[in-house]
Amino acid sequence: VVPSLPGFPGAAAGHLDLDDTVDWIVATLDLLEASDLEGADLIGESVAGMLAAEVAALVRPAVRRLILIGSFGLYDPEDPVRNPFHCAASETPALLCASSARYSAALGCHCHDPAELADWEVRQYRAHEAAARLMWPFGDRGLAKRLRRIECPTLLLWGERDALVPVSYARRFAAGITRSRVAILPAAGHLASVDAPEEAAAAIADFLA
Repeated sequence: VVPSLPGFPGAAAGHLDLDDTVDWIVATLDLLEASDLEGADLIGESVAGMLAAEVAALVRPAVRRLILIGSFGLYDPEDPVRNPFHCAASETPALLCASSARYSAALGCHCHDPAELADWEVRQYRAHEAAARLMWPFGDRGLAKRLRRIECPTLLLWGERDALVPVSYARRFAAGITRSRVAILPAAGHLASVDAPEEAAAAIADFLA
């Protein structure tokens, strides 16, 4: 089951009603409840990883097992996370994926009709806007203080070539989550599920087994 957060592809533009991190956490909890997914295994990648971690920390019964993939949410100025909103659009593919071919196949535009292209561009802009509203102001969101509350088994899956959230952050999450283990995918970048889908799936299946 793949829920769509407000503003992201598949959902309406409800992100304009969400003003801070708490609003986004509540929206995520509402979405899990409405989808009858409370107490299920939860996977969150990138920005969604931050929300998944917050949900697991604040409402323990909501998550049975947790998988975080290249998750945002922590910040150390001595080893900073790259701000995705302080870069040119042309940099985005290389920041998200180690493989340009994988990025293009999964996330690139494959529209030829002008109307379809315009619709795709609107969806991309809206998702970018939603992510910005979720993560602004960029930096320490206080999650580090709440990681101790995550009691469910947790897999921290990271691409070794992550250009946004350095692989060192997998260890930072692990230091705060007692029942956690780390898996590193050597050929993957930030979106490990796009760069190395088979390897990511195998690591997740092994963890859940």
